Amino acid sequence: MLDHQLQLIELISIHRNETGVHVMNFVAVMFGYVATAFFVGKQLSKFQVSAITILYTFFTVLPTLAGFESAKTLRALQGQYIDFGGELVNTSLLTAIAPEAVAGTIIMSWIISVVFMSQARKIEGRK
Repeated sequence: MLDHQLQLIELISIHRNETGVHVMNFVAVMFGYVATAFFVGKQLSKFQVSAITILYTFFTVLPTLAGFESAKTLRALQGQYIDFGGELVNTSLLTAIAPEAVAGTIIMSWIISVVFMSQARKIEGRK
């Protein structure tokens, strides 16, 4: 039983790290998109903005799905660990809603950054 608990602890640690990596991948792409909007958004053509936004959307979907699945697996592993009599430490409400929190945060960040690109492209006097 102890060996199984130790394996679960290792898997929990791996999935926590994996979820973090997926979120960090999205954050890196998001900051690139926001920096593009801020520094050169007004100079880009509609085609360029559309192409960048489509690519950005594609690179948002993958980390969202991967982060959601990883966080869902993490929650299941933590449940198994508790079923075997283990006690989780340093957990919070966020752990209980991790898959939804990861996906929701990424989607809201995507929406806000796309709106930011739209606002950054506006030229004074033009609607």
